[in-house]
Amino acid sequence: MRRSSLALLLALATVFAGLTTTTTSSAQAGWAARGEEYPATATETDAAIPMSDGVTLRADVQRPADADGQPVDGRFPVLLTITAYNKSAPNGTASAALSDSSYFVKRGYVQVTVDARGTGSSGGSWAAFSARENTDAGEIVNWAASANRPWSNGSVGMRGASYLGISQLFAAANRPAGLKAIFPQVPAADTYRNVVASGGALASSQA
Repeated sequence: MRRSSLALLLALATVFAGLTTTTTSSAQAGWAARGEEYPATATETDAAIPMSDGVTLRADVQRPADADGQPVDGRFPVLLTITAYNKSAPNGTASAALSDSSYFVKRGYVQVTVDARGTGSSGGSWAAFSARENTDAGEIVNWAASANRPWSNGSVGMRGASYLGISQLFAAANRPAGLKAIFPQVPAADTYRNVVASGGALASSQA
């Protein structure tokens, strides 16, 4: 069950632009959101993602499921989000941009949400926007696209706002073969000046 990059972008843009499947005029007719293909979803929490330096990151993997809540067999395109806001937080801060992940999953996608290194349930030390975090982003995409994932068809798209959007730019910079589309919302234009050293002073505090 393959989806083209264009279809993936259209699906993402539809939700985040607030479009609905309500009746349209004849002038607007011609496209409507695809209906649900699966009645439920099933989530594996804290799946292990080994990094090349030995650190293990953790992901929640939400898959299409049958009416009994059992994951269905098959390989699906993957929607990937990397967050430093804790994947277990109930739609807090910018993670609210994830909306209801089941919308996509019930339509034939797998949602993978990963805690960035040193945050949430992932190992290692958090180093925001560092070279290591950049490398992690590419390795996470490769993990999600791997044929070793029985639920992945090898095509990965990314979504999310703020930190979640910046993670997409890091991932794309690695040019992983499986990354087909990104939809970064409000990523920083200049992370150094806007976050790390606003006004020229390092954004750190001392006791």
